[in-house]
Amino acid sequence: MTKTPFLVFGPKNYLGNLRKLGFRTFTSFWDESYDTYENVTRIMLMQKQIDQIHHMDHGQIEETYQCSEMQDILGNNYEVFRSLDKKKILKAFDIT
Repeated sequence: MTKTPFLVFGPKNYLGNLRKLGFRTFTSFWDESYDTYENVTRIMLMQKQIDQIHHMDHGQIEETYQCSEMQDILGNNYEVFRSLDKKKILKAFDIT
């Protein structure tokens, strides 16, 4: 909703489930393989990505955020979030 890129600390395959709903994630900007792991391994892989982002200078972060691909993803996610309802969620996960 805030058009902010994210990493997600949640259950295994959380990003995959977001994609089922129509959200786009940031795999072209950082490694999202952490989503296929659980527990300590997940945390360690996420920490690696956080460290890489942390070591970017302000200019690199701003350039990444402002690039057209990032803005397309953020715009898509905003629209998906705004249009999401119970019916769409149930359909995405084949729940009747």
